[in-house]
Order: sequence, then C-alpha cells, then structure tokens
Amino acid sequence: MFVDQSDPDRIGAAMDAGVAAYVIEGLSPRRVRAVVDVAIVRFRARQALKSELAEARGALEVRKVIERAKGLLMRARGMDEEQAFRTMRSMAMEQGRRLIDIANGIIAVGSLLAPRRKQLNK
Repeated sequence: MFVDQSDPDRIGAAMDAGVAAYVIEGLSPRRVRAVVDVAIVRFRARQALKSELAEARGALEVRKVIERAKGLLMRARGMDEEQAFRTMRSMAMEQGRRLIDIANGIIAVGSLLAPRRKQLNK
C-alpha cells in the first residue's frame, strides 16, 4: 500500500486487512519493484500460514470426533481404547469409507440409542 502520510490507525487497519507492505512518501520508481517483490513474498508466506492453520484445525476436529466415537464404543461394548480404534478402522476398510465417516455414524447411532435425559420441572 502506497500512501502520502503516516497514520497509525490506517497502518493497523491495513495490516489487519492483510497488506504486506505499507510505504509512506518518497517512493522512487527504482524502489517500486523491490517493494512489490517483498510484498508478494510476505503475502505468500501469510497465505501458507493460514492454510497450515486451517489444516491443523481440521485435523483437530477430526481427531475430536474419532475420540468421541471411540469413547462411545468403549462404554457400549466394554472395549479398551485400542480395540475401539481397531474396530472403527476395520469397519472403514470393509466399507471403503473414511474413518471420520465411521466415527460420525457411531456418534449418530449413539445419540439415537442413548437414554433420554429427564427434563427438570421448574
């Protein structure tokens, strides 16, 4: 971003919006290429970090679902953690489905079979 004056509020807002370079006054034509090159590199690095963060969050959510399904199997079938995981993995392989799909199915069935909680009268 090329500007004529420095304004701390605008600089902060620009950086929050993803601006990779903030150049104030005195930009000579010979410096433009270097500034743009740096901005492109910074933008790509930021995008890579955002992508990695999204992948990590997704993996964590998948792991939570699998852990929840394992817990349901452990309680319902008296299995230990390893047995529950092996059972889920075997089901996934036999059905040609992803482990997360099997886990979601177990959770769905578990919620249907769980006893209803009594509502407290107020």
